[in-house]
Amino acid sequence: MTSRAIEVVLVDAFTSTPFTGNPAAVVPDAAGLDEAAMRAVAAELARPATAFLEPSTTDGERRLRWFSPAGVELTLCGHGTVAAAHVLAGRDEVPEGRLVFSAPRHRLTVTLEGSGASRTAWFEPDCPRWLPEREDLAPYLHALGLPLAAVAKWAPPARTSEQDLLIPVAGLDALRALTPDLTALGRLARERGVRGIVLTTREPREPGALTHSRNFIPHYGIPEDFATGSSHAAIGVWLWDTGGLVVTDGVARFRAEQGDFVGRPGRLAVEVHGAGGRSARVRVGGQAVIMLTGTLSLP
Repeated sequence: MTSRAIEVVLVDAFTSTPFTGNPAAVVPDAAGLDEAAMRAVAAELARPATAFLEPSTTDGERRLRWFSPAGVELTLCGHGTVAAAHVLAGRDEVPEGRLVFSAPRHRLTVTLEGSGASRTAWFEPDCPRWLPEREDLAPYLHALGLPLAAVAKWAPPARTSEQDLLIPVAGLDALRALTPDLTALGRLARERGVRGIVLTTREPREPGALTHSRNFIPHYGIPEDFATGSSHAAIGVWLWDTGGLVVTDGVARFRAEQGDFVGRPGRLAVEVHGAGGRSARVRVGGQAVIMLTGTLSLP
């Protein structure tokens, strides 16, 4: 039986420190891999996301797909995008510091700033939108071990355009005290068409940050995510729209934290641009560390 060897790069994204942040796998050349093979590779590597890159098209764009360890294709994955951009930048494959990825539901512009260990990759998705969540939160709160009194009032619980459920939380103690029933959360999310259950407080752990979040995606094979770039794009818009950001010359910037309570702290930079008083663009940026490069044999 013949086999094919594909290159795989393991990356810790949204961090500059090894063994922290959100781990991703990147397949720099996925040409010829069908969907079944991509699902099999993602399951074998068992990272919260595996990013598959195909060669540049005639207009310079590269196709990018992401799969979770449970074989779910993701419509938007921030840490997988940041990881892929850092891999390409390390190979001098980012002309003029800019990339365009063609993804399942987004055309993603990525800008690289800085160099070496201080390099930051900024990805810009279509501007997320949200609506107040109309479903009863009580089953989620019960499954999370979150008292109703710990749900904050600074923004309404919301459903985003990527189908994340955003819940505002009063403080770090409430996030720390969660006792999630992952089976119940996964069942609820499937029933209600939710991707991730994201809990956010405006009480950070470090000076200079604005938010701290936890995100549960058990039905995708991700019990708790470590640093979710796509969710933070929506969190930025949610905060802007509810008056939770300081806006200077039409732009609001903040640092966000995630992953600390599961031992993999991640740090994200978020930038929201307004037009006519409304959020119009959002970028999420992060550093990354390349951890391992190797080959995987496929049958």
